Amino acid sequence: MKRRVGRPRKSVVSRGSVIRAALELLESDGFAAVTMRGIAKRLKVDPMALYHYFDDRNAVLVAAAAFVYESLEVPAATGWRQRLRALAIAYVDMAARFGELMRYLIANADAVPEPVQIFNAKFAEALGGLRVRTAARDAFVDLLHGFAMAAPRKGLGATMRAHLVAEIDVLIDGIRAGK
Repeated sequence: MKRRVGRPRKSVVSRGSVIRAALELLESDGFAAVTMRGIAKRLKVDPMALYHYFDDRNAVLVAAAAFVYESLEVPAATGWRQRLRALAIAYVDMAARFGELMRYLIANADAVPEPVQIFNAKFAEALGGLRVRTAARDAFVDLLHGFAMAAPRKGLGATMRAHLVAEIDVLIDGIRAGK
């Protein structure tokens, strides 16, 4: 292949494009497909170009997880009960869409603290200053992960949403009793 003389064309690689490509690859082809070479192939660039933005695959996955958690949008609601319900539904929908990423995070929770911190901040915001025990938050998260693993990729249907809300209400009653 003959190299062209002059300025190189504008790069298609950016931190964001690497993250998006990794998420697409993860969800379409699974965890094993997410390699620096696999991401580069998806972006149609040399694999070495990715190392300008990330040290390795794990760094890409950590950044992808932070990106997904930061983009979690919780609908506005009044009252902490309604905010917790809204957070639960939004989280399960997000987690169902990114099931492979969630499995990675669950398996590597200690190595990926940023998504946990982001979720904890959203949980605290939903509570609106109400202090709860760590065990209550952990039970909330475990319930959400269970629903997310059972939900179809497109998210919760009406029946599953009703079941989730009913289970969240049980936890909320426990949180209220334990405050």
